[in-house]
Amino acid sequence: MAVFSGFRARQPGKTLWLLVAIVHLAFVLLSFSIYYLPIFTRSNAQWSYRNSLTNKLIKVALRHITYLKLLLPLSMEPGAEKEFFVLITPNKKIYKGDLAGPVIPGVIGATWYPQKPREGKEFQKTAALHFHGGSFIFGSGRQAECAKAAALLTDSIVDSAIFVQYRLAGDPACPFPAAIQDAVTAYSYLIDLGIPASQIIISGDSAGGNIAVALLRYISLEKGILPSPGGCALWSPSIDLATQNPNGIDLHRNFKTDYLSGSTLAWGIGLYIPKSMDLMGPWFSPLRHPFATKVPIWMMTGVAEVLTDTIVEFASRMKDIAGNRIGLYEVQNAPHDIFLVGDLMG
Repeated sequence: MAVFSGFRARQPGKTLWLLVAIVHLAFVLLSFSIYYLPIFTRSNAQWSYRNSLTNKLIKVALRHITYLKLLLPLSMEPGAEKEFFVLITPNKKIYKGDLAGPVIPGVIGATWYPQKPREGKEFQKTAALHFHGGSFIFGSGRQAECAKAAALLTDSIVDSAIFVQYRLAGDPACPFPAAIQDAVTAYSYLIDLGIPASQIIISGDSAGGNIAVALLRYISLEKGILPSPGGCALWSPSIDLATQNPNGIDLHRNFKTDYLSGSTLAWGIGLYIPKSMDLMGPWFSPLRHPFATKVPIWMMTGVAEVLTDTIVEFASRMKDIAGNRIGLYEVQNAPHDIFLVGDLMG
């Protein structure tokens, strides 16, 4: 297996395996487009034909991406987002404790939806600060991947949203605490713009939910550095990285009704967390370290996803702490992170 993995990791093996992956994905599409026609063959009898087929295709695609270790670099150019994309420079005085190093805070990008607030009264309106999912190694918060998710926030919850292009752990120079440093950088940016903290909702899906919780923890621990936001929304948050491996994920009762696999999650976590650090620590597995916060937190989980048990338990443990205000919404028959992929899956 080690030799085969090495072959996939270099040329021409990588290109050859990519061709194999494309052919295999086409075969899966053809075969399962027929197999899922009867309702009784679907992983969940309540799912539509589109739900079932899309879930399967995402799962197979992620498996091949993991085999090939395919990672895309982040661009700091405006691109299609044009004036809605901004660069944010860190304030080096606000990183304390574990966030002080050894990684150096850096300039990050972010995309505003539907547009950046103008000076004056618009900065007094509500704003969501969102951290996208992607196992700490995928995603950018840009329109091509997050426009639909952003609309869920701006159409009914807040006036504007900013999706952070935090540094990804696929860059060897950007393991923990880079992503959480970037969360602090982005939140400080909103405060400096003049948006009242009480008008800011911190939001995160999947791995981004883990980052959002880490930001709340940091604000609570390092008192006086940053004011507390008005609320927090967590969409299928990765709340216990210590169990996100093949043993914890692939053997879960919901494995067949979710597109996540333990190998993909373990790959991202392995790049994100330095080997010298404890997977069960509070920055990585907040399920094991509930904390007091005056910020109301709302969580969503899909009942058919592999992370649902940890999310439900985290909500319960946070509720047990006096003064915490915690809400939990369970979506029946839903796989992981429908905030991001719900539109794609129908």
